[in-house]
Amino acid sequence: MAGGERTDVATAGRPEATLIYNAHAGSGAGPDAEELVSLLDDAGFEARYRPTESAADLDQIFKDDAGLVVVAGGDGTIREVAKRLVNKPRPLAIIPLGTANNTARSLGIDGNVAQLIAGLRSPRRQRLDVARARGPWGDEFMLEGAGLGLFANVLAAYNPEAGKSLMRAVAAAANNLGDAPVRCRIELDGERLDGDFLMVEILNMQAVGPRLALAPEADPGDGLLDLVLVRHENRDAWLAYLRGLVTKGLRKLPSVEVLRGRELKINWRGSAFHVDAQPYCEGGLGSDTKRFSAKIELVPGAIELWLPGTETG
Repeated sequence: MAGGERTDVATAGRPEATLIYNAHAGSGAGPDAEELVSLLDDAGFEARYRPTESAADLDQIFKDDAGLVVVAGGDGTIREVAKRLVNKPRPLAIIPLGTANNTARSLGIDGNVAQLIAGLRSPRRQRLDVARARGPWGDEFMLEGAGLGLFANVLAAYNPEAGKSLMRAVAAAANNLGDAPVRCRIELDGERLDGDFLMVEILNMQAVGPRLALAPEADPGDGLLDLVLVRHENRDAWLAYLRGLVTKGLRKLPSVEVLRGRELKINWRGSAFHVDAQPYCEGGLGSDTKRFSAKIELVPGAIELWLPGTETG
């Protein structure tokens, strides 16, 4: 993301900052809430930690509190906080503590925790896009990406709500690496893109899931979504797909097409669907009769984002 307006919180008294912290993110070996509050105090904020037992607790926190929201955790925690700040006046700052950290990586947030918090003393203020995903699941906000085909089917078979398990992840991937196409009718900003696909992903961030770099040039502040189509015809070997993901060269393969737009409408059969890390439409796995439809629409500049700037003081 480019540029951004810089300010210095030290010249504006002691602004309030509310810390939302996931102690279980990543390895769990990061700083605790008390350390984070102390670092925020040192950076010039009147910081307070608001503990949560579930995502639902955030609704009451954001109803009562004011000022900057600092979320320290992984992509799941960041998403739960971000979707409650859409079109709200409260700014968001991110301290990545997760395993994949797709959101932070896409935003160029890098450094140790102390450096990142110190950088909030003189933050760069930018706008962050999100998307609204409507489908059989209802209405959800999307922060990273959504789609169908290979990744959605692996995610549905893996069932992340059952807890993390390497063996279940390997089994889910092995059972869903077939070459059966997903038949889709797609409309991107009014343009029809029908076909048979191995995977259809629409990205706001550069990566989804376990750092799957499907759209390494995506910018979550440019007012556009990246649509990645992996067509079934003229398909490449699975090893080429895996190599492309690792080297961020997926889009160079003959079967891959990357387009940009603001609104996607899609009808499909033969696949589950995912919104960020949440699988839906699991009944579509392997079914040639169950049909689904969804609409994904960009909400440009939905959140004010504070990125670490040059440390002062």
